[in-house]
Amino acid sequence: MPNTWYKVDNVAKVFLASVTRRDPRVFRISCTLTEDIDPDALAAALQRTAGDLPNFQVTLHRGLFWHYLEASSKCPRPEPEHRRPCAAIYGRDIKNELLYRVSYYGARINVEMFHALSDGNGGLLFLKVLVHNYLALRHPDELEGVARDEGASAADMAEDSFQQFYARRKAAFAPADPAARRPVCRLHGRRLPLDQTQFFEGHLPVKDVLAKARALGVTLTSYLAAAQMLAVWQETPALERGRAIAVGLPVNLRNYFPSDTARNFFNTIRVAHVFTGDETLDTLAPELDDAVVELLSRAEKDLEEVEDVGEVAERDHVVELEAREAQQAPVELVARVLHGDGQLVHGGEQVAHALELVAAAVDVDVDHRATLRDGDHHGLGEQ
Repeated sequence: MPNTWYKVDNVAKVFLASVTRRDPRVFRISCTLTEDIDPDALAAALQRTAGDLPNFQVTLHRGLFWHYLEASSKCPRPEPEHRRPCAAIYGRDIKNELLYRVSYYGARINVEMFHALSDGNGGLLFLKVLVHNYLALRHPDELEGVARDEGASAADMAEDSFQQFYARRKAAFAPADPAARRPVCRLHGRRLPLDQTQFFEGHLPVKDVLAKARALGVTLTSYLAAAQMLAVWQETPALERGRAIAVGLPVNLRNYFPSDTARNFFNTIRVAHVFTGDETLDTLAPELDDAVVELLSRAEKDLEEVEDVGEVAERDHVVELEAREAQQAPVELVARVLHGDGQLVHGGEQVAHALELVAAAVDVDVDHRATLRDGDHHGLGEQ
């Protein structure tokens, strides 16, 4: 690594301030192969990946005035999946450990990361390099000549792009839909004891869902967000249906700034809709997509007024899966229901309902939906 330590980025500070036992601020990215995982080959591939991507080989420490990341020589090892998904990686009782975890179950490889280390873009880069290294060890003949995504240089991937680009741009990427300023709907639901986490997992063919979204002229993200908003409204008590339903959509800032960082570099736009009762998924998705485009255009204009940041990527690259990759991956809507100390963050049942709405729209069945609670010992996705 270019430095033995560096300060955490702006987004990491938010995650560090908000991490709790109920919400450990961990995300998961998985890849399912066509054969069961060889633990020894995965361990060797992980060692190689750690050397290829040294920026992920860090531990988190608290300094006198701020947290900082420090290079570590700890040896990462994959483990059979036995924890609940997105279990804590950093906390009061977990110190001086790497900020990611690799596990496997059947044919699936899981990478889980503490969000202070990286965002989904960096996590996906790590998973792609890991899978490539694994397949190169397991099937060297088939992988001969197949190029690997090398990413950028170690210095570029370690860059704090918020400090480099974003701090001087006012708050251009903080636009909000005017409807979001109205009183918004608060979700209600049952509490689970002991801070338990409940997961819903469902699978749909991306090819069919993406075709439906494109037929409506919207992005895949807008289509799925509209489905979730509609599902929430349909389960909202009648007395609260005059409130706006708001949703936050992540925006990859690498598409707006010349950055190859593997650290956090995203922001969120907030869109909302006040339902009249006449909406369907086919009518709501285009309206939501228009609102997203308007907010992104407004943010882009603010950026251009402050400083010329070069050509901005097409909007589909901001929020939509590339078609080539989408053809080979299932849609996975995984929601968590977090409970504890009288507080409730609820969304699992509405996401399961949203999945059913999408399945009905594309005339396919949900391949699988299962629930998982803390203490269950089977792999996520297994009955």
